[in-house]
Amino acid sequence: MEAMLYSINLLHSLEYGTNYAYSSNKENEARLATVGIASMSPLTAAILNGIDYDEVQQKRRNNVRILHQILKPYNRFPLSPGASSLFYPFLSDTPGLREKLIHKKIYVPKLIEGTLNDVLVGEEIVFNEIDEYIEIKAKGLKNMIIYKYEDKDVYIFDNHNHAFYFWIKSLQKGSFKKGCNLVHVDQHKDTREPQDYNVNIDDINDVFRYTNEVLNVGSFIKPALKHNIFSDVVIIDSSYGFDLKIEGEFVLDIDLDIFSKDMDYIPYDLKVSKIKDLIKKAKVITIASSPFFIEQDYAIKVLKELFNYDII
Repeated sequence: MEAMLYSINLLHSLEYGTNYAYSSNKENEARLATVGIASMSPLTAAILNGIDYDEVQQKRRNNVRILHQILKPYNRFPLSPGASSLFYPFLSDTPGLREKLIHKKIYVPKLIEGTLNDVLVGEEIVFNEIDEYIEIKAKGLKNMIIYKYEDKDVYIFDNHNHAFYFWIKSLQKGSFKKGCNLVHVDQHKDTREPQDYNVNIDDINDVFRYTNEVLNVGSFIKPALKHNIFSDVVIIDSSYGFDLKIEGEFVLDIDLDIFSKDMDYIPYDLKVSKIKDLIKKAKVITIASSPFFIEQDYAIKVLKELFNYDII
C-alpha cells in the first residue's frame, strides 16, 4: 500500500502525462532524500519489467551494423564493434558533403564559433518523446556554438549529453583544473547511470563516440565523476539550490529548462540574478537548450538575457 501511495506520480505520468505529475514527483523526490537506501517496490519492478531492454539495444546495434556495412569504406570515424547508437556517426574530408547530405534531408549538425545571434532554431528533429500517448518531435538548434564571453568559453547545444564532450575538450585545453566542482543548474538532476563507463578521456575521438553512442540527456554527469573530471556536483534544481553559496573553482552547466513553465514557482528574476553571478565566476560554461522541455525561441531569449545580450 505504501509503495502505491508513493508511486502515484509514476502512474499519473503514464495516465495523464509528465506535466500533470510534476508536483507529486518533486514531493516524492524530497521524501526519498530522507528515507535512506531501500529495495525496489514490486510496483516499480513491474513497470521497469515492461521494457525489453535487450530488444531495444539489439535493434539499435542492427541499425548501426547495417549502415556501417555500406558506409565503412568512406567513414574515417573509429566506430566500435557492436556499438548501439541513436544515430550513425560519420567522419569525412569530402568537400561539400555536409551540404549535399542536408539537401537529401539528412541532418548533420555543425559546431561553429559565433555569437548569441548565431543561436537559432533549426528545422531538424533532435528529440522524440511520448507525452499523453502522443509522439512529440522537438526541433533542435541549427548549429552548436562556441561563444567567447570575456575570457571564457561558452558551449551552446541542444541535447544535454553533449556537455560531456565539451567538458573533456575544455579539460584538454587547460581551461579548468581536473577535480574541481561541477555546478549543474537544471530542472532535472541528470544523474542516471549510463550503459557503461568505458571511455578513454585522453582520446577525444573516443569521447565523441561515448558521448553520442552511450550517453543520453540524463546520464552524462556520473561518467564525469567516475573519471574524476569533477570531484563533486552541486545540483541547483529548486528554491533551496538557488540559496546555496558556491565557492572555489567550478565549471557551470546550465539547462535552460530551468526557465520552463514547470519551474515558475521559483521567481524568474531570482534565477536570472543567481545564474548571472555564477557565469561571472565559472571557468567554463556549457548550456543546453533542451528541446521538448522548453520552447526553443523562449530559451534563446532567456539565454541572451543571461549574458546581457541585446534582444531585438
